[in-house]
Amino acid sequence: YINVDCTDVENDFSSKVSIYPNPSNGIITINLPESKASVKVNNILGKEVKSFKLTSSENTIDLSSLNAGLYFVEIQLADKKIVSKITIR
Repeated sequence: YINVDCTDVENDFSSKVSIYPNPSNGIITINLPESKASVKVNNILGKEVKSFKLTSSENTIDLSSLNAGLYFVEIQLADKKIVSKITIR
């Protein structure tokens, strides 16, 4: 498991979120402390390339249609937001 690289969040919350594997072939798993969240995936230029609504605390996301490179995964849970970098090979 890889812990999320977070900005502007409480450490106790960010330690309960994981995204793996990283780097990835495009299939990632997002584990959350809650079951409802929204996820945006932005490219290196900040353009949104995918978005998802999550309804489970463990979620498998398919990003294999994206080109190889660095992406930012933004997870919004209630009033908390975290951003993580992920590399797709």
